[in-house]
Amino acid sequence: MRIFISITLIAFFFMNTSSRADQNGLKAAELLSGVCYHTIDNVERVSPMASSLGWVDAPKDVYEANRPIDANGYKMWKAPDINGPVFVSINKGKWSNGEPTNICSIVVNINKENLMQELKKEMVIGKEFSQKQPFQVVSMFRVENKTVKKLFLQIIHDGKGGRPINAIMVGIK
Repeated sequence: MRIFISITLIAFFFMNTSSRADQNGLKAAELLSGVCYHTIDNVERVSPMASSLGWVDAPKDVYEANRPIDANGYKMWKAPDINGPVFVSINKGKWSNGEPTNICSIVVNINKENLMQELKKEMVIGKEFSQKQPFQVVSMFRVENKTVKKLFLQIIHDGKGGRPINAIMVGIK
């Protein structure tokens, strides 16, 4: 009887953990889709959205640690928690050939697989291209979007299913 109860409790724990992971994946996908995907043609629209949702500016150390070197108009906020702190940032830049880009990213405490599972329900995402680097893996995907010439999703993760991740959308105008 004790073995049955232990197995039942263990199964219940893993079912609840999976359910929470699914919910967190859905919340993160909704945030990335709603904030980044739908504003990628003009990321400046994220500022009034952040204000109306009551987001606060990111702490200075987090802001500085994530600030791109050559970013224009860089802003970063702390959004409501999803399994831990969530940070949203925007900026403008240039692609390697000089084309202007809009960039929107979220740093969220979730693994890549849960996020991708939910994102694929909301948008058309192409084949994954990954590059292993010391301490991280950079995965790149082409995403269909009618408001910009090209859209890429870049996910920076540990390559082992760990958390947190940085999900970045780069729209080429």
